[in-house]
Amino acid sequence: MNDKNKKLFGSKFNRFLTGTISLLLAILLYNVIPVELSKNILRLAWVESKYPDVEIYYHDLDGNGISNRIELKFPPATFESAVKAFLDDSTLIDQWNFSEKWVPNSCTFGDYDGNGKSEIYIFTSNGDSLFLYSVEPAVKKDFLLKRTFVCAVTKPNPNPRGVWDFSLKQSVFIDCDDDGYKEMVLPVMSGLSRSPRKVLAVSVKKGRVIKTTDDLGMNIATPVLVADSTSADTIIYFRFSNATSNIREGKQFTDYKCWFVALDKDLQFVYDPIPFGSGFSDLQVFHRIDKGTMSFFAAELHNKGDAFRGEVSWINSSGKIIKRLSLDSDNRFAFQHLDFPGNNDKLMLFNKDKVYRVNSNFELEEVAGAGFEFNAALSPVKISADSTTQFLASHNGKFVILDGDLQSISVIDVQEDPGRGYVISRINRDSTHLLGIELKTSLHFYEYVKNPLFVFRYLIFMALILLSFGFVTISYRIAERILLHYSFSKLLFRNSQRGILVLDSQGRIIRLNEAFQGILGKSGSLIKGEHFEEYFKDVPEIKGIINRMRTNQQPAQLEFSKLRSPDYLKLQVIGYPLYIKSGVIIGYYIELLDYSDPVNSEIINLWAGTVERLIHDLKTPLSSLHLLSQTIEMKLKDDSPESRQSTGADLLLMRNELERLKKFTKRFIQFSHLDKPYLSMIKINEIISDVLLEFSVLTQNGIEIVTEFDSENYEILGDQSQIESVIQIVVKNAVDALPGYGKIFIRTRLAQNLGDSNVEYMLIEIFDSGCGISPDFQAKVFDPYFTTKTDGSGMGLSIAKKIILQHGGFIALDSDSEYSTKVSIMLPTGNTQVIYE
Repeated sequence: MNDKNKKLFGSKFNRFLTGTISLLLAILLYNVIPVELSKNILRLAWVESKYPDVEIYYHDLDGNGISNRIELKFPPATFESAVKAFLDDSTLIDQWNFSEKWVPNSCTFGDYDGNGKSEIYIFTSNGDSLFLYSVEPAVKKDFLLKRTFVCAVTKPNPNPRGVWDFSLKQSVFIDCDDDGYKEMVLPVMSGLSRSPRKVLAVSVKKGRVIKTTDDLGMNIATPVLVADSTSADTIIYFRFSNATSNIREGKQFTDYKCWFVALDKDLQFVYDPIPFGSGFSDLQVFHRIDKGTMSFFAAELHNKGDAFRGEVSWINSSGKIIKRLSLDSDNRFAFQHLDFPGNNDKLMLFNKDKVYRVNSNFELEEVAGAGFEFNAALSPVKISADSTTQFLASHNGKFVILDGDLQSISVIDVQEDPGRGYVISRINRDSTHLLGIELKTSLHFYEYVKNPLFVFRYLIFMALILLSFGFVTISYRIAERILLHYSFSKLLFRNSQRGILVLDSQGRIIRLNEAFQGILGKSGSLIKGEHFEEYFKDVPEIKGIINRMRTNQQPAQLEFSKLRSPDYLKLQVIGYPLYIKSGVIIGYYIELLDYSDPVNSEIINLWAGTVERLIHDLKTPLSSLHLLSQTIEMKLKDDSPESRQSTGADLLLMRNELERLKKFTKRFIQFSHLDKPYLSMIKINEIISDVLLEFSVLTQNGIEIVTEFDSENYEILGDQSQIESVIQIVVKNAVDALPGYGKIFIRTRLAQNLGDSNVEYMLIEIFDSGCGISPDFQAKVFDPYFTTKTDGSGMGLSIAKKIILQHGGFIALDSDSEYSTKVSIMLPTGNTQVIYE
């Protein structure tokens, strides 16, 4: 892949990467920003305080569509067990007192006479008997039922704690005796007390229990009424059953199994009860009516045993299992039949945060990830602005509102101990639906309102994409510049021939390069953070200038000599305070320069020889000019034609000598005033190719120029115009060495200087098949004014050497076995491995 394609690929890849990161960042922000973008938003309407020993319910008692408030209270100080009912404007209707404390979470509502006015039903217990109270606040203030006996614990009570542990799991109303009035049908289930476990029908009209099942050993709860279209009868089935393993024998239906039970209105079994599972398993049952045919789906779930595999069973209208669906043994599922308007009869299984559907082939298929876990059954609520049905799920004290597609609408985090976590649906006078959550000491009401941001949700997402793209782009460029600045400064810091020291504002050493240590002759590793006073305790000059700079807060400079056996070094130290924009000093920068460096000595010696040869070369044309001026003066006295013709020749010779002096001085000025390199990252292969274009005409006249470039085309730190001049000088000398034909071979590759293995060099080799250079002359070719050409100035290779030395490189000339002459140039690359490590 060539450089152009590499750059194109890199540019496209960077754009793709930037766009991808921006999109992912926008999606993340869209999901985490605390802005609700759904169609309706749930907001907290108000919070009511309540006593811990009070239960609050909301129900439409008078049939006007507005919820009434009902309170069950039992003040510890007075032991006054009572129920209070309020009008929809919070006016107290009345209070009804009980003989015992009401059973927690037992309050329910019904309409036994069908008059559209609801009754309140409350259970009480004296410890071994269960009683029922009923009032109809919208019709009369007297009790409909007052302390009506329901049932009692069987004696002796087998519960080791000596208490009757019973549960009342909801009830239904159905006319069991065909007298035109509905009876309350409820299951009473004992725990460790074992008995009674039966289903009873209590007649409000007659004020007593009129029907009951035998004492059952099974555990069932939550009766559900459903009309059987095939027989026109109403069936009561029980949604939940669990195997508590308290009664394993002595009963026909023990609680070592879960049971599917369906009763008719006479509380007789419609089908023989069907057993499921084993000890400590749960059973959930839902019904479905498809084209007038009723069927049931029973799911065995939440088993505590390790080897249990759950199952979903399909039971037909005759009470027979016709299909079974096996579930994974290592998963814990929750089962739910969702009946959404227009999209009903969905049998769903929830496993942690996964949602599955039982399809028409009675197979399990994954629908989607819900994004949260279920640990409670869903229940229908109507709280949205359009009065459609949503479903409420709970998880770890949080309540989640779902729509028909099982996508979260809102999450309610009450951030308080949920207590009994009772959920209330309340309708206000303005027909708004409220969702109430009863906690231990408060009642929170939430309402849905239309979300004004819903119509802008796509615009907000696009704005987030643009903002993310701008952020990522700016961040990338800033990071790129920081990396470039860091790499470039590290390169200069490491490869600089000057000693560099950086201190923080407290005088602790942050960075110190090897050149600084080398000039001072210090060895050993530096402890980062060491104070300069300690490190330079044997160099008082440096300590003094740093202290002076810190005291005056101004740049400081000092030249001094230091003995480094066997010579004295001439050193210069310069210090600068480092400021930020506010003017606060954040550190100090110190440079150390060795004026007695061997390279500088070589330049001084070179200058001495150059001046000596310059004086020698100037003496000859000046002597000639002196003699010519005397000759012309004598000839001017002789006015003959021969004298005039001879004078013209002498003047021509004077012009030539003056032109020779002009060339000498021009080359000398170029050599002595060579500019300092302007460093930037340059590519040697491209520079050589550009220079060779100037010599392309030679390839048509018998001279062959061949190149072999390093495939990586490395960049080095250098002055492009000066390096071009070096290549031009060497190639021009190679061309001049050829007799009008021949071969020039140029090669570039990476190399290492054996004297410094930490620095990489770019090696440029230029070969020619010319006449070659005598070994006696090879040591002199880089001296100023040395030349083997009749018309050469002798300054070309001298200038080339000076440029290479200023770049920290080397240049050499020697003979080659295949070619006559080889010029080798080594330039430091900047050690790219160090730059990007």
